[in-house]
Amino acid sequence: MWTQTPLTDADGTASADGFIVASDPAGLVDNLWKFKLPNKVSYTSNGGSGGVNWASDTYVGETANNITGMFLSGDKLYVGKEDGLFWLDSEGGVHSVLPDELKVNHSMDNFKYVSNWQTSTYFSLLRGMGEMTTAETFRPMGPLAEIDDISKVGDVIGITSDKDWVYVAIDEGTNSIIYKGREFWTGQKLRWEWCPFIFLGTNACAIIRTAQHSTTDRRLWFGYGTNTAYVVLSDNPLADSAARYSTSGWVRMSYTYGTNPIYDKLWQSAVIEASRVNSGTTTAAGSGESVSVSYRTETNTFIGLIIDPATTIGVYETNFSSALNNKRIQFELDLASDTNTATPVVSFFQAKGIEKPTITRIHDAYYRIGDSPTDRAKTMRTLLRAGRSSTTLIKFADLRYGETCQGTATGDYVWCVMSPGYPKEVEVKHEKTRQPELAIQVRLQEVSFTIS
Repeated sequence: MWTQTPLTDADGTASADGFIVASDPAGLVDNLWKFKLPNKVSYTSNGGSGGVNWASDTYVGETANNITGMFLSGDKLYVGKEDGLFWLDSEGGVHSVLPDELKVNHSMDNFKYVSNWQTSTYFSLLRGMGEMTTAETFRPMGPLAEIDDISKVGDVIGITSDKDWVYVAIDEGTNSIIYKGREFWTGQKLRWEWCPFIFLGTNACAIIRTAQHSTTDRRLWFGYGTNTAYVVLSDNPLADSAARYSTSGWVRMSYTYGTNPIYDKLWQSAVIEASRVNSGTTTAAGSGESVSVSYRTETNTFIGLIIDPATTIGVYETNFSSALNNKRIQFELDLASDTNTATPVVSFFQAKGIEKPTITRIHDAYYRIGDSPTDRAKTMRTLLRAGRSSTTLIKFADLRYGETCQGTATGDYVWCVMSPGYPKEVEVKHEKTRQPELAIQVRLQEVSFTIS
């Protein structure tokens, strides 16, 4: 049963494009507020038959940009528009918020999806999200913000929250994913961390909401194609019999470059700590749960299996099925289960290997220093010291092996630079019958440079 309200507003109609329950301008009682496109806002204390008529319209911004939504933050009533954010004071005044941040960020998706969490408000902004505190400080954020080398973009299609998490649904093109995230203290600063939570695939979703069904039953509801679906929200899903899991899933990591991207890497094994895995015997964890490891390098676009599905419990190390040689690598953990009531758990993963640096040779040489009219020690020392401060490469040839600085063939000489701390003046001691000699030690680092 429903009853159409006979109340009309200033323009003689009784239509609305959105509602919210909020205090009246004086902050005395809760009222029903509505907005009408493109820029009208009004309220009533009773929208039913014979109730109080809608108040006069308040005009928010100009008519070229539509209102996209209304929300409360810090007991202020905010009105979001395609081109900006405004709040209404108790005198009916309209105040612009975040004018600089939104000056060139106009979008029909701005403030379309909103949720409050802890002391801040989170809303859709362009193709991402924004965070506004009760002090009206602002920063961009979201599941796909600051993800470095993971190439993903998408559009926010829903935001909600509970006491622990913010949930964000994102349409990433082919598939839609619901992420859950919260801020963690890293020891130096607060940082948002996100986890893919629900894979919607190609099923359409335009809204998500959390709801409390009982003291122990909390659910996240969402659109799922032409259906409505939910997942159970649990503080400890591994101990919750109502929790449900996907029968397969994976966690794909960022590319690893080692200490230097150009160095060759040889990967050989992985250390894994796993629990709730088994090979089929009925246990508290279920049956048929396993963990396997796959990879992708810079030369292949497919995922290759390097550790077969394993059911080992605890910490263990397993060699890869073949050694991997590459400049960069991306690992993937694949989790599998034969039931939706249990899942394997991986609490630690470490890939092990070695690096092969770019070929570098060091040449240690001692130059004997004499002191004759044609071979002054001062002259030789000055020459070698100039090599330390030289801004050009130095030719080095080992005459013992037939090399020559005048040669033109490959291998006649090599290009070098003088290492820091050299040249050094040293004494070369001999047997008792001979006097010590002076020498200058140099250490030359070979560099790659063609003769031409």
